[in-house]
Amino acid sequence: MSSAGKFRVYLSGPISGCTDLQKHKWRDEVKKKYGKHFDFIDPTDELLDQEANSAEFVEADLRAIESSSGLLANMWRESIGTALGLVHASRVGRPVVLADPNFLRHRMLQFYADAVADSALKAAKSLLSLLSAEAGWQVLGSDGRQKPFARQKIISSVGRICRRERKDDIVVPRAVLADVTTELERSDRWIGAAIGSTEIDRAVYRILAVANARGTPPSEGSRQPGSVATPTRRLLESGPGAGAPGLRCGKASLTRARSRCPFPAGRRLTQRSGAGRSAGWTTFRRRRLARSSERSSRFLESRR
Repeated sequence: MSSAGKFRVYLSGPISGCTDLQKHKWRDEVKKKYGKHFDFIDPTDELLDQEANSAEFVEADLRAIESSSGLLANMWRESIGTALGLVHASRVGRPVVLADPNFLRHRMLQFYADAVADSALKAAKSLLSLLSAEAGWQVLGSDGRQKPFARQKIISSVGRICRRERKDDIVVPRAVLADVTTELERSDRWIGAAIGSTEIDRAVYRILAVANARGTPPSEGSRQPGSVATPTRRLLESGPGAGAPGLRCGKASLTRARSRCPFPAGRRLTQRSGAGRSAGWTTFRRRRLARSSERSSRFLESRR
């Protein structure tokens, strides 16, 4: 939030090749109607001077997104910059609402959005609802202390486990996050505005366990304008899910879940032990090096 107690919202949308009217009209409308709730980061207000190189421009834009409370993306036409900004905001744990006034219905962008609306003003309203709801959430730790709910901790924790298990660390964390927040909203374990970290652990486990039992990774359903993103809601509602305590969304206790964390279908690679890598891992490495050496030899033969 800004110093005035307002949410900071990044207004993402096509800029290159657009007229001044196309760039500013919808942004001005959102600013006028929601100015009392939001402080805006507007990329049309030069974030850097015109002499900045591409790397400096991209760096400034990404930092601006990270400094925001959430992102509103008005995809009234296809835009590379808008798409990249939307994905980056999602990966760093910022709520994202997609405005799709011309019904492009791009499935990849719908996956990364927390909600989809058919106009920029409706998208701003949805984003305000999301930010207001989660702003009051507190997480009650095992030590009895309360901390603000942080989406990024869930994304980072699940991503680390995915990378360790050689699983997809892009789609799975995003899908898990969407369903964790939905399940927490329905939970009856709230103590005032706080929920225990153990309940978050169990929510993550239930979602991954059901996906693992079905042999299907967390995947999104069809999202129409006005819908909230809930990637594995159908699995949660139609199949059993067994919660398993022990997965803390933090560094200290991730190792406790190392041997029993459920994942989508597929055989896990053998894990690394304190005594060194297992025989299975060693065999895998030897085969990989052998294939690499064979390719190098064929390449050198072809150059002679």
